[in-house]
Amino acid sequence: MNVHSAAGTGRSTPAAEVLARHPAVAEVVIVDEPGTPGGHARIVPDRETARTLSRSVSLEAADRLGGLAWHEPADTIRVAGLNRGETDFLYREIFVEGAYFRHGITLPRAPVVLDVGANIGMFSLRAGLAAPGARVIAVEPVAELAAAVRLNAELHGLDVTVLPTALGRKQGETSFTFYPHNSVMSGRYADAAQDAEVLRGYLLTGDDAGAQGAGEDPGGDGRSRSLDRLVGDRLAARPRRVPVTTLGNVIRDHGLTRVDLLKIDVEKAESEVLAGLDEETWERVEQVVVEVHDIEGRLQEVLGTLRDRGFDVTHDQDPRLVLTPCHNVYARRPRAGVGAPPAPVFDGVPTLRRLEGELRELLARALPSAPPP
Repeated sequence: MNVHSAAGTGRSTPAAEVLARHPAVAEVVIVDEPGTPGGHARIVPDRETARTLSRSVSLEAADRLGGLAWHEPADTIRVAGLNRGETDFLYREIFVEGAYFRHGITLPRAPVVLDVGANIGMFSLRAGLAAPGARVIAVEPVAELAAAVRLNAELHGLDVTVLPTALGRKQGETSFTFYPHNSVMSGRYADAAQDAEVLRGYLLTGDDAGAQGAGEDPGGDGRSRSLDRLVGDRLAARPRRVPVTTLGNVIRDHGLTRVDLLKIDVEKAESEVLAGLDEETWERVEQVVVEVHDIEGRLQEVLGTLRDRGFDVTHDQDPRLVLTPCHNVYARRPRAGVGAPPAPVFDGVPTLRRLEGELRELLARALPSAPPP
């Protein structure tokens, strides 16, 4: 089954009539295909009851996907991403595990959120879907990823402004390393040897650990070679130049009188990003969540900076990252209070996966003896 902007030509059949009963289906035709007894169903999703699917069809028809692809990491959400593995990882980390909403971090109604190091915009989606009226400024210097943020915001009808720039102490330009097969580790301070060690540490303790080297020799040499090949593939680099501005400039240029949550995930550039805030713009920030790479005492440096600015601060480390220097720091001003993590609302369902399952069930009940399309 495929979804389309127009169903095209085909024949009306009992199966088509049954499929048309589903509220998410605006139009359906059955197209004959050799060797396929039930033919092929072409579906036009309804613009209201299947808003996300309808928008994704329109965006794809307008040639907006480029090198991206649609992924559905859960039955409730559809997003554009570079590859399925990273999309699934980001969804699990941000939506399922709530990595950025721990230790009392929450969002008020109609919040202002800065998503620095937005990648494909998964955190921007999490904030926008959880807080009605959210205004999100997403900062992402990689053009391919910034395009995904724009597409995902449009797909879900969210107010997200995308800034295709890096952040630092001052304006200018910088070299930047993009890892297309492991975009979450891309950054201006990428180091091939350090990044390989971090990735190895994650792969040895993370969700993929049990799968590494399956079927290799018991002595471990085969597993080590397999891991080295995997790391080398994921860290194939594309160097480029990107513009740099400061976080203070972003806040001023966009007229932000407050920032309810500042999220930073910039792969070893976190101190540079925070240094771009001056006294006046620091006062506008209510909560901060930042991934810190604890290299040369950086964790204590960031903790001290936030405490000196009046924040209550704590930090933790994902058990899957114990062999890496990666820590998450959570900071909030006492006036911000403590709240429960806001729950996302998915009102653009169904996804294609869910719709296909529901349509197959509908056909099985109505036409149990007929070959399904």
